[in-house]
Amino acid sequence: MLNTYIGLDEAATLEGISYKGFTSRVSRNPHKFKIKTEVNPNGGKERVLICVSSLSQQAKRKYKVQFKQKQANEEDIPWYIYADFNWYQQKYSSYFYEAVEVAKYIEK
Repeated sequence: MLNTYIGLDEAATLEGISYKGFTSRVSRNPHKFKIKTEVNPNGGKERVLICVSSLSQQAKRKYKVQFKQKQANEEDIPWYIYADFNWYQQKYSSYFYEAVEVAKYIEK
């Protein structure tokens, strides 16, 4: 997790300073930060990413908390949200049609 790269805007938020202030800090001390760039799929400038391990301890803690909250939210999502409807209907046709019959009964 500490070798994860995030955008400069998110890193600035974690550090508690403005984007401009954070980019100035990075340009003053380039040896202090692990930086990599990735091509923007929409074209334009390359996106600059910074390694979480390069941030301050306080920012690392904030990132860990946000990461854990994000994982907890993803775990709350039921399995069938991302399941393909046609796949389920073909694989479990008996359960599917039984559920359809129960739904019709409930509607009446």
